[in-house]
Amino acid sequence: MNIRNSRKFFGGLFLIVIVVIGGCFFIKTHWINKEEQTYSCYIKGEEYYSKEELDAAIRGYQKSIILSPEFYQGYYMIGRCYFKKGEYEEAISYLKKTLEIKPDYSDAHYLIAVVYAKRKLPQVDLAREHYDIAVHLGYAPPKIFTRYLENLEEFYQGD
Repeated sequence: MNIRNSRKFFGGLFLIVIVVIGGCFFIKTHWINKEEQTYSCYIKGEEYYSKEELDAAIRGYQKSIILSPEFYQGYYMIGRCYFKKGEYEEAISYLKKTLEIKPDYSDAHYLIAVVYAKRKLPQVDLAREHYDIAVHLGYAPPKIFTRYLENLEEFYQGD
């Protein structure tokens, strides 16, 4: 190989190495920034949630799931916000999405059980199903809700 060809070879090789390293750096930086942005929006939602500013909290959580659509915690917290607002259908929608992403999330199973039980026309069977899953996954529900669910079951069995 003559000097001219070796310069082209090593120059091309050098260019390939730079492109690969630069691409990896860009991907890593972009991913880290996206992850940081996701958590930043989530934390902002948490700040509003702790102050009972539920609409602002929902906006923060929504930004987190727009950045990372598989970020189940964002969906869960939006479900909690809608539950606190008494908007049970919206809560159920977001809690179902949480469980699509993370089926073994006991907190979501418990909360969706509570929502099903607290609707104007309770869906006792679905409440019991999610309650049992939550308990099976290790969630320790408050005894008052356990009694409430049992009372609902007794009441609706009498129909």
